[in-house]
Amino acid sequence: MAELFGFSASLSYQQKLAQLEKRRIAVWDVLASARRTGSADAAIETATMRFNNMADLIGKRGSIEVVALNGGLARRSFAGYLNANRTAARLFSETRILPMPSTSPAYASKSLAAKLAIWRQLAEALQEI
Repeated sequence: MAELFGFSASLSYQQKLAQLEKRRIAVWDVLASARRTGSADAAIETATMRFNNMADLIGKRGSIEVVALNGGLARRSFAGYLNANRTAARLFSETRILPMPSTSPAYASKSLAAKLAIWRQLAEALQEI
């Protein structure tokens, strides 16, 4: 995000969030909680996944124009959330959804440069708003 939006990656987490907020970007996990053994997304026990109330996020913010989903688990989880929650599906029906490659270093099938090129779609989408 720092390289994509032109701020220092050495900023503290709070400073990075402030930089994103200035650009009207929120960071929100699809999953509120889940049980997993280890750190890999593949280790998440599907039956334990609990979704964040993203419909509530829209209620607090008014609208969301673009959602960028960081990796396959986020994409699948978000789709599952919308399938299980018709109110959320309706609220997100006009939202542009961008499935993105995972930014995790563990996802090494794409180089950082290739990932960044794809993530530039988010910056472009935000410029259109």
